[in-house]
Amino acid sequence: MTSLAPAIVASADAANPPASMDAWATRYPTFTPDVAVVIRGMLEHHAKGATISGITQWSGDEPMTKFDIARRIAQVLGVNARLVAQLAPTDATPRPRNCHLDSGRLEALGISRRTPFDAAIASLLAHYPEGPAQ
Repeated sequence: MTSLAPAIVASADAANPPASMDAWATRYPTFTPDVAVVIRGMLEHHAKGATISGITQWSGDEPMTKFDIARRIAQVLGVNARLVAQLAPTDATPRPRNCHLDSGRLEALGISRRTPFDAAIASLLAHYPEGPAQ
């Protein structure tokens, strides 16, 4: 989601157009270090002689649209972003409206870690060049 930051920052400049962000599809942002912990948990489970077969899924558990995410990124960066909510899907690739994955199999095995979105995005953007002076 940090790939949205340049458009969000640019939208704060009145010389640039507002940034259009999808407000239709519900996403569940997942912090990559959390995925690494889950994968490590799966490997440790396997190393103990227990198998995990079939399909397993992992995702964050905080529902938000890309528009919601952009507003939170703008807040972390301290910019007054001009964002426009796209209320209908515009992606060339069809997506479901609710993009949530079922993490229940891994959770039942005690394999889990979810960093709250605001904490994760703040840590990722702490040194973003256009962020507020530290």
